[in-house]
Amino acid sequence: MDGAAELVQMCRDHQVPMALVTSSSHEAVRRKAAPHRWLELIQVRVYGDDPALAAGKPAPDPFLLAAKRLGRKSGDCWAFEDSAAGIEAAVAAGCQVYALLPSDAGAQATPAGVSRLNSLRDVRW
Repeated sequence: MDGAAELVQMCRDHQVPMALVTSSSHEAVRRKAAPHRWLELIQVRVYGDDPALAAGKPAPDPFLLAAKRLGRKSGDCWAFEDSAAGIEAAVAAGCQVYALLPSDAGAQATPAGVSRLNSLRDVRW
């Protein structure tokens, strides 16, 4: 996601707790994340094959588990998503959801209450 490294560093600098919530397996993330050292700043992780998950996206379970591991209420969490299943899951969990969708995606692709972003560089505090 464009701007992800900068956003993670900004959250770290401001002591904002972070979690990585993904449908990918732990092994797949390990391989994909290897060149992205900044991902090491995110200590809380929920993988698609997490044994604590009852259901994956589009169910809210991954985001609810991440909030629990962060010691936060899901309603106090921001979720940045680029997939329909992830957006649905984060909305169902009660997170404040930011959808990273192509500018040519239709308005129907964004559920009510979901903010659209072109890039994580657009996040404002």
